[in-house]
Amino acid sequence: VVEELIGFGVTGEVWRAREDATGETLALKRLRTRSTAVTERLRREAGLLQAAAGPHVIPVRRMLIDDAEAVMVMDYAAGGNLAAVLAARGRLPAPEVVTIVAPIAAALAAAHDRDLVHADPSPTNVLFTDEGRPVLADFGVARALGATNSDAAPASDVFALGVLAFEALAGHSPWGDGTADEISSRAASGHRPAVLDVAPQTPPAMA
Repeated sequence: VVEELIGFGVTGEVWRAREDATGETLALKRLRTRSTAVTERLRREAGLLQAAAGPHVIPVRRMLIDDAEAVMVMDYAAGGNLAAVLAARGRLPAPEVVTIVAPIAAALAAAHDRDLVHADPSPTNVLFTDEGRPVLADFGVARALGATNSDAAPASDVFALGVLAFEALAGHSPWGDGTADEISSRAASGHRPAVLDVAPQTPPAMA
C-alpha cells in the first residue's frame, strides 16, 4: 500500500509504503526509465544489487518489473539522508563524520572485493536508520540508468567518498557551488582547497 512520496532525484522517486500482509514499512523506488534495454539491464543486475547487502547497505528485497517500468522494494530508512542533515546543520564535527564515513567506506570496500561499483556514493545516497546507523542506497543504479559516468570504477567510488567527507566537514563541496558542469570543470583542473583551510577544526591526521 503506497503511502507517501518521500524523495526524488536523478534516478527516480522514492515512496514510503506498507506491506499489506505484515504491516511492515518499506521503501519503493520507482526508477526513471521507459527503456526496455535499461529495464533488462536492471533485471540482470538485481542479483548483484542483492549481493551488495550488508549492515551498512540498504538491501534490495526484490525488483518489480512490468514492461519498461521498474520498482525496487527496499528496507525503509526512517532517519532521512546525509544531504538533509547537512542542509539543516551546515557542517558536522569530525568524530561524527568518522562514524558516518568509516562504515560506508567498509561497505564500499566489501562491494569492490566482489567487483561491484556503487557509482554514486553521494550525500543523498547515505541514509540513516531510525537508530542512526548509516546505510548506503542505490548500489549501481545510477550507472545502470545512465545517470552517471559509465566508466565508474572502485577508484571513482573512493574519490566520491572523499568529496562526501570533505563536504560533511566543511559544509560545502571542495569546488563550491554552481552547475554540475561548472563544478566538474573545477574538479577536472586538479585544484582542490585544503580541508584545514575551510574546516580548521578537522584533526590533522584526518585532513
